[in-house]
Amino acid sequence: MEQKQTFTYRLGIDLGTSSIGMALYSLREGGKINKLEHLDSYIFGEPVAPKEMVTLNTARRNARLIRKQIQRKAARLKKIAYIAASLGVSAQDLRANKDDDVHALRAQALEQEIIALRRELHRRAELSFEEVRTTEFLADTLTAWGIPFRRTEPTGLIADLKGEAGAGLTVALRADIDALPIREPEGLPFRSETEGVMHACGHGTHAAMLLGGLKILWDHRQEWHGTVRAIFQPGEETGRGAGVMIDQGALDGVQSIFGIHAVTMEPAGLVSVGAGPIQASNDSFTVTVTGSSGMVSSVEADASGETP
Repeated sequence: MEQKQTFTYRLGIDLGTSSIGMALYSLREGGKINKLEHLDSYIFGEPVAPKEMVTLNTARRNARLIRKQIQRKAARLKKIAYIAASLGVSAQDLRANKDDDVHALRAQALEQEIIALRRELHRRAELSFEEVRTTEFLADTLTAWGIPFRRTEPTGLIADLKGEAGAGLTVALRADIDALPIREPEGLPFRSETEGVMHACGHGTHAAMLLGGLKILWDHRQEWHGTVRAIFQPGEETGRGAGVMIDQGALDGVQSIFGIHAVTMEPAGLVSVGAGPIQASNDSFTVTVTGSSGMVSSVEADASGETP
């Protein structure tokens, strides 16, 4: 009976190639594997002195893991090619993004378009409940994309996007659209065209972010369930805008609502989430003063009217 020779090999750990898996199966089928040595090295096939022995079952499991890694990489490249074709951009540009999140890749492809939207909204800065030009721009953009919406009074609008994968929750995404009574310095090519008014609080950014998200959701609505309601809210700076929109049905049938606010203290791309309030808000309150009345011309007098 022929005696099998025992081979000890140094195995590479580069999971980006398939050579290890193929070599393992080849050795196994040839009846040459009794035991394997797995060292931290990128060299395969060099006989070495035994160090740490692993069973053939472990080798097979490692080979399966390697094969799955290769399959995931191939699937990602195929996904990038599909997204690039659907968006009309270069697959090479998308491939530079190492994030496996398909939505992140789609957002990257829309980056320049979203920036252009933000700058156009910045030019149209308008005060609370005067956001006429802003609302018109939002309406024109959604119309061009084929997204249905309805206007609210006096300004603002609401868009309902229906997922075509089936029924589900109704989730609202909200962005404010009003600006502040602040004069913007000269210099920017997209400086506010409304004298004495600018988007100093970043609401033009919020609206552009929501538009970008809607574009992705709408273009791929066959992939998700339920309804996404986009709320472009006027009058946030007055503290009355939310109530005005709620009175016009903005939250009817909504199970969850999400809003976001840009900050300059954190690096771009970072999303901060916390339980409860995490930023300041405006509010109103009433003060009641109890005391003796008097004449403003003689505030030194006491309650008896006598001057001390």
